[in-house]
Amino acid sequence: MVVTGLVIWGLRIAEANDAERVGQDYVMRVRIRLFERLMEGPDDHARRRRYGVPMSRMISDLNALRNWVSVGVARSLVASITVVGLLVTMASIDPSIALVLGGLVAVAALVMLGAAPTLRRRVRAARRRRGRLANNLGEKVLARETVRQFARVQRERRRIRRQSDRLAESLVQRARMAQVLRATPAALLPIALAALVFVAASSGAPLESVVAAVLVVGLLTTSLAELARAFDYRLSFEEGRERIGDLLGRTRRASVAEAGDTGAWPIEIEDVAVAGRLSRVSFEAKAGEVVHVVGDAAAGKSTLIRLLAGRLAPDHGTIRLGPVAWTGADAIDPSEVVQCVSPDAPLLRGTVGSNLDYAGGGAGGGAGGGAGVRDERDLALFRAVRAACDLGDGAPGLPGGLDTRVEERGTNLAASLRARIALARAALARPRVLLVDDPAFVIDAAARRALLLVREIVSATLVIVAPEDALDAPADRVWRLGTGAAEAGGDRTSSSSCRQDAAGGRPALRPVI
Repeated sequence: MVVTGLVIWGLRIAEANDAERVGQDYVMRVRIRLFERLMEGPDDHARRRRYGVPMSRMISDLNALRNWVSVGVARSLVASITVVGLLVTMASIDPSIALVLGGLVAVAALVMLGAAPTLRRRVRAARRRRGRLANNLGEKVLARETVRQFARVQRERRRIRRQSDRLAESLVQRARMAQVLRATPAALLPIALAALVFVAASSGAPLESVVAAVLVVGLLTTSLAELARAFDYRLSFEEGRERIGDLLGRTRRASVAEAGDTGAWPIEIEDVAVAGRLSRVSFEAKAGEVVHVVGDAAAGKSTLIRLLAGRLAPDHGTIRLGPVAWTGADAIDPSEVVQCVSPDAPLLRGTVGSNLDYAGGGAGGGAGGGAGVRDERDLALFRAVRAACDLGDGAPGLPGGLDTRVEERGTNLAASLRARIALARAALARPRVLLVDDPAFVIDAAARRALLLVREIVSATLVIVAPEDALDAPADRVWRLGTGAAEAGGDRTSSSSCRQDAAGGRPALRPVI
């Protein structure tokens, strides 16, 4: 008995160790796949999903998966083998008593199956309310200045309290129903013992059979409780897996492979439209040209930039960058050849050097970069871009040079400095197409000067959103967007100021400026 106890003790420790390793490995793989899908998905899908939803997937749902894999699987497997083994053993001793114990197992199984729909509803309600609370908290934390500015701290506090109370209510209801499952075997124990006494008395079973049956009932009760607990984990696992599957089921975007040495790529936008945001337009630009995108507010300038960056899929038309073309039905990721400087691509927490290193090359010497400089070409480019963007030691706003701290989204830096760091980071990636959609390059002289200098350093087609004559950099071409609605029919005039080509029915491009 002592040896058996020591063996069981060792097996329990091994079970906990191995099960936790399996569960954590499984969750790590799912977490990485989730991260990849969130990074690969078009921005519009991510924007429609509020802040709390991805975090709920990454934390709550992954915990549900981990509980089943690391605890539920092992317990259900061991408990199932134990129940079957005990029933077979008892049947060999006294079939009538084994029949009573089998009835105990059947009643417990029916209770579990009957409680499953209610418990599943409780799990879903708790998940939904947890997501709402996370969404609200995420939004208010990011917009805390707005909350303080309008003195709404107490109001938001009350709202969080209400949401927390609703979540607590759902969790209590879920815990109550889960406890119904777990307490069922214990509740059946007195009934099973009474049935055993009745069967033993009526059948004249020997004392040793009754003692064995009592021991088996105790072991069965423990195993059934383990099965109930594992069943609870399984229901949460199924719900979490279904929600995670929604994210993992997205079509992966294909990367645009590099082809030869870096160099500017031409752009062609053919009859492209986005419902409610951009009427059908057709533009083009030759490799290496500087393009200004101009137009009224809400004309779709930023939408056009996001289309070229691959962050938004067109509802109609085709986009071509060099040899690569895609439509709304394609899942293309042009980030290897296209860089976009805009508030939608903020700086990362770290240092100025680590942000520059993020583009590759490791020349910035920051914590987020590579392991040192790759070659002299990278170093030469880094020095030129750093000088062009006025990011040298002692520059205004950079007391620590490249080691100057950057808070999340660069909120501790001036807008002009943020824009110049973002421009330098994009230029160091050696893009074939460089997109700029940041008002800092319109209103700030230092940022405009940096853009003009970077244009001479980087061999890329440059597309800039700006009012006419607002930039120091002269434009080779202007894409002019209007606010008119798209026309129906086959041959349409876009909302741009393009002329209709009478011969081909296709909007003709504006002359090169």
